[in-house]
Amino acid sequence: MRDMREVQVLRHPTPEELYHGLKKKGYSIGLSTVYLNLQVLREAGLLWEFKDQQGHTRYDGFSERHHHLICVSCGRIQDVLAEELPSFNGEGIARSVEEQTGWFVGDPRIELRGLCPNCQ
Repeated sequence: MRDMREVQVLRHPTPEELYHGLKKKGYSIGLSTVYLNLQVLREAGLLWEFKDQQGHTRYDGFSERHHHLICVSCGRIQDVLAEELPSFNGEGIARSVEEQTGWFVGDPRIELRGLCPNCQ
């Protein structure tokens, strides 16, 4: 797992991107090992898993509370700290959803999809 953190410089990598990054660094690791470690880290709450615009599974190890802006044209993903959007309170939305549906929302992260400045 330590090895995976070394290639975490990739923002929101796919398992394949992590695998190729580790191979480039000279690590002898199989793709199935990457998937297994990602699953362990996700289950431990250390990674967040989400789908990009093309449907690829990506992982996010950024630990500060944040949301994602996802460009529907080029696929760019940008982090936005939750504290930078005080009027867009994921916690408040989660509580409203819980009250209306009876669900428990354990991780109120939000994905906003639209066009990045380059694609507008």
